[in-house]
Amino acid sequence: MKSRLLRLSLAALTSGCMMVAANLTAQENVLEEIIVTAEKREASIQDTALAITAVSGDLLENGGLDEIEDLSLDVPSLVFSRAGGEAQLYIRGVGTNLFGIGQDSSVAVHQDGVYQGRAQMGLNQFLDVERVEVLRGPQGTLYGRNATAGVINIIHRAPGDEPEGYANLKLGNFNRYDGEAAYGGPIGDNAGFRLAVRYGSDGGFTEDLDPRGGDEVDGGETMAARATLTFALSDTINAKIIGDYTDFDGDNRTIRPRGDLHRSAAEGAQALPDFDQTRNEVDSFQKWTISGITAEVTADLGGGLSLTSITGYRQFEDSFRFNTDGTEIFVTQTHFERDTDQFSEELRLACDCEDYEWIAGLYYFTEDKEEALGLPAINFGGAFNIFATNKTDAWAGFGELTWHFSDRLDGIVGVRYSNEEKEDWNLRGLTGGNFDGLFGASDPRAFSFSFPPRNTTDDWNAFTPKLGLKYDYSDDIMVYGTLTRGFKSGGTNSLSGDPAFDPEYLWSLEVGSKSTLADGRAIANASAFYYDYTDLQVSTFTEGTVRVTNAAEATVVGIELDVSTVLSDQFAWDTSAMLLNAEYDQFVTRFGGGAGTVLDVEGNKLINAPEISLTSTLSYSADIGPGTFSAMAQVAYRSEVFHSQFNETEVGQDSVTLANVRAGITFLNGVEVSFVVRNLLDKEYYQNSVRFTSLNDRSKDLTGIGAALGYPGEGRSMALQLHMGF
Repeated sequence: MKSRLLRLSLAALTSGCMMVAANLTAQENVLEEIIVTAEKREASIQDTALAITAVSGDLLENGGLDEIEDLSLDVPSLVFSRAGGEAQLYIRGVGTNLFGIGQDSSVAVHQDGVYQGRAQMGLNQFLDVERVEVLRGPQGTLYGRNATAGVINIIHRAPGDEPEGYANLKLGNFNRYDGEAAYGGPIGDNAGFRLAVRYGSDGGFTEDLDPRGGDEVDGGETMAARATLTFALSDTINAKIIGDYTDFDGDNRTIRPRGDLHRSAAEGAQALPDFDQTRNEVDSFQKWTISGITAEVTADLGGGLSLTSITGYRQFEDSFRFNTDGTEIFVTQTHFERDTDQFSEELRLACDCEDYEWIAGLYYFTEDKEEALGLPAINFGGAFNIFATNKTDAWAGFGELTWHFSDRLDGIVGVRYSNEEKEDWNLRGLTGGNFDGLFGASDPRAFSFSFPPRNTTDDWNAFTPKLGLKYDYSDDIMVYGTLTRGFKSGGTNSLSGDPAFDPEYLWSLEVGSKSTLADGRAIANASAFYYDYTDLQVSTFTEGTVRVTNAAEATVVGIELDVSTVLSDQFAWDTSAMLLNAEYDQFVTRFGGGAGTVLDVEGNKLINAPEISLTSTLSYSADIGPGTFSAMAQVAYRSEVFHSQFNETEVGQDSVTLANVRAGITFLNGVEVSFVVRNLLDKEYYQNSVRFTSLNDRSKDLTGIGAALGYPGEGRSMALQLHMGF
């Protein structure tokens, strides 16, 4: 498979295919140029030697894409999973399913230049977004820690030179309604402002047949606001301050039993209802708030030099409870609370000079976290409670130089040195008291725990270089090659008593091409990549807890293709695809606890690593009497994926094809009315699966592998959307 992919990669590059197109719009029969800041400076996406997908805010709105989970179906290389209240992101088969405050994501999410320390912060809804950039592949030089798989940059709209704004209203099935508005403009000659607000209510896509758990699951209410102020401190110094707040109060996620190892059957649970129904005796909930402030100051020092400072403070609070066994019989529940505060500072000096460009900077990040996990269960004969705190301090120095050897050939050299320290405290075990959370009346240290407390400090260093060449074959065709190293932070087992684990590393060799063809009517981009992935942080759920170790090596080979073209005055077509082979090279692990079998899973697929991903979109627009009619039809295909290293059918998802459609009219006065349908064919699929030993039938599960559970994906959704610009 790997050799076949390499041959296909060379063929694709020779054809000059691939990379960003699915978001470009047609104007006067040419594709509009997209400017990105992926390299922390403005540049055309077609002139950037990186694999990038950029989705504009307008396309997010038109397609009904409210958050990163929705975006994952439109970006074939991106896979999103959710377990309980945990967000899990994967790019090109690289990601993480780890739980706990001592562990980090493999995909770095940045919002307006500020790194979001917890992956759950990526659940923040898209409010007044200018664009989202998905950088595919390790970004160890300019972004550093936890960008092993790539980066998701969320850039919000800033005040413009003229007063303007909009109001959106969306009504849909599942008792959904959503309103969003934004307005901004100049304040005098030297300042500007922008304010955006949103309120949404979602009844959830699953019906709860048990009145003890409420009527519906998978929904909730969202309130969000963002204020931006820009002002000039002098002729050469500009500042921007952003404050934002999002509050979500929801019903948590449905979970369905899979397989025949569940204790609930022996306890008399009824047969499973329809896929869009559940029987939930628990009053499930999920509540979270994300808030923060960002201050960005830029100074033009003259001679092509500029200085940028980005200071960010973020706070995240999360609490949830859900019915872990997925039935109307009490077998087990999950209670969870988390509170994190982070502060970061990045200082960059850059030069846009005649023969070269360079950027150098310093970065500091600190994060205080605490969490509490409660697992009342029949199998435990009580409640297994865990309390933990974790503090992270990280700093880095970095630089990258692009040297223009000639008008057509550039050389790229980058380096980053990172240092970090994590302090971890942990208290766990069967207790004499019920779960009391982080903020309960009882001090968890007063409980009688079955394990002694643990207090450790660990630190790590990492060196992540980059080498690259970029060659403009012509004014319309660019080819590039890069050798880069990414790393993911070391961590601690905050939810178990196991020792800390080291960082994981990924060397990436990538070649690609970007082509603008047919006088700007088509873009064809291609990239091929080879990953040497070592010290993988992998988890197993044994003896009631999640345990993480550095236990694996892997090889990842793939190609990505993106083609976008204006077919006629009315039609445009976009296609993005990925072929991937991601396998463990060395990985010996225990499948189950106690008498569990030790398995060598060499050759198994990595988690959430589909061999084939494809998204194809056909768009149509035409002038009609009252304005402009537009329509879109999209098909997204993803081949089989597994949700654990053991590649089990019960903990995975078969191949699935989803279809989305949209039709709307933009009237001459600027008002737009559209109708959007996602998952048109109402496909039933699991967006994630897990195994837990807290709910297994021990008379059947003799090796303690745990009972399998699946998190259903959303069924057919329909929405009527109204947009008014002013």
